[in-house]
Amino acid sequence: MNEDGTMARGQDLFNFAKKHKLKIGKIEDLIAYRLKKEKLVKLKKQSQINVKKQKYKIKIYENLLDGSEHFALIKGKIKKGITPRVRVISSNIVQNYLINQKLPNSFNKTLDYFKKYQNCVLIFIKDTNLSSVTQTLRKYKNKEFDKKGADKSIKNYGIGAQIIKDLNIKNMILITRTLKKVIGLDGYGIKIKKQELI
Repeated sequence: MNEDGTMARGQDLFNFAKKHKLKIGKIEDLIAYRLKKEKLVKLKKQSQINVKKQKYKIKIYENLLDGSEHFALIKGKIKKGITPRVRVISSNIVQNYLINQKLPNSFNKTLDYFKKYQNCVLIFIKDTNLSSVTQTLRKYKNKEFDKKGADKSIKNYGIGAQIIKDLNIKNMILITRTLKKVIGLDGYGIKIKKQELI
């Protein structure tokens, strides 16, 4: 806090730390530390699957913190010397598929983009705003999906990074809608060689 009661930010914090001989840790440093030291996912199952006339290996992961499941679709080979294209997306798959009977547009668009390349990974993160399938269906029946703030899609970069590490990807080409500043990946030894807009 500043002396006037406002929240200290940026240079105010550096000045305070210098005055009192304190060290400052950045959020990026904290994320990198946790990603490096803690394992938050475990592989539950893997098999082969055909999606949009393409062969993929599917790996299903469990979040050890909340039990939610996420999956990775892998096309081609993931091994040393190969830099795959990787996209991480999140969605309310219950609403999109079970209710609307269709997959998210970002899902289809990504797989269409992958048709041009040999080695690709699509990591699908369950929207963490969803606490259960039951709750989602209840909201649908009560017509609450249209309310402001309901079913807001978020991206869980931490879990995505954990899955990327488990897949032993060291270098990657990030597929994204907009250029991003991604933090914390250095803690896993993961490097983004470039970003491609989709």
